[in-house]
Amino acid sequence: MQQTMEALVPSFTGIWQSYTMDIRQRSILGGVANENSVRAEVRKYYFRQNETGYIFSFEVTDRFQTNKEGIRAMENDIAKLQSELTVQTDFQGNPIRILNLAAIRDNWKGYKKEFAKKHKEQKGLEATITATDSLLNNNKLFTENFRESEIGTLFFPDIYGTVSRQGETIESTKIFTDFFNTTPLPFKLTTTLKKRDRLKGNAQVFRKGILDEENFDHYNVRKFFRKLADNIQLAIPVKAAYMETYDLDKNHSLTHAGQLLTANIPALFNYEQIVRITPKGKNL
Repeated sequence: MQQTMEALVPSFTGIWQSYTMDIRQRSILGGVANENSVRAEVRKYYFRQNETGYIFSFEVTDRFQTNKEGIRAMENDIAKLQSELTVQTDFQGNPIRILNLAAIRDNWKGYKKEFAKKHKEQKGLEATITATDSLLNNNKLFTENFRESEIGTLFFPDIYGTVSRQGETIESTKIFTDFFNTTPLPFKLTTTLKKRDRLKGNAQVFRKGILDEENFDHYNVRKFFRKLADNIQLAIPVKAAYMETYDLDKNHSLTHAGQLLTANIPALFNYEQIVRITPKGKNL
């Protein structure tokens, strides 16, 4: 009985776990739609525990992206730099350092000229190269960027050691940096232990986000869209919603996960991202 009432604590095994990750993104700005889908085969391996938390190896073994036009083409190539990661988390499961960043930086140095030549006609090339250089030379910044990404969010959730009883909740925050040009999109999060099977040991965690109005810069967002929409007067507030779900096995390791992010300005802008993580066959 005592064990089932403890906060979620993982009991990782040194086995490669294989997943399929599906991402669907759709945005509409001024009636013009932009869509993108990504499917990736990934593997996650628990390496060991140290005084800071847990160390994992993470691999993207196959990745396919439907939209490779404009900046999406550059994003697709840059994503390949993160195909092999060694991730240090804290005891809550939150990524705090990428241990093989030096190797990733070396790969980028060897690829940068080819990247620049391949995308020389793309608008924003220099800004993309500069931003990539900055990320790869700053582990804290790179880790924050990774933590915000779909992979960092869903494969490394900070849910351990926090909630223990079914229905128990905790409050936190999440920020999507530069979501509206240079303006971040902040959320207030409520994480709930929705289900915990005392006999089987598995659990389900649900996380819901609402727009953090106090820390959201409505003025800068209106200013940005007024410029895009030829000085249209925007008095309409931004609407946004967020959700994460996690299914955990008897060891409290990830089996399934999902993410939903929406942002909307009626009659002007709409964005939706849906991410699903599903197991691929049996563990290798």
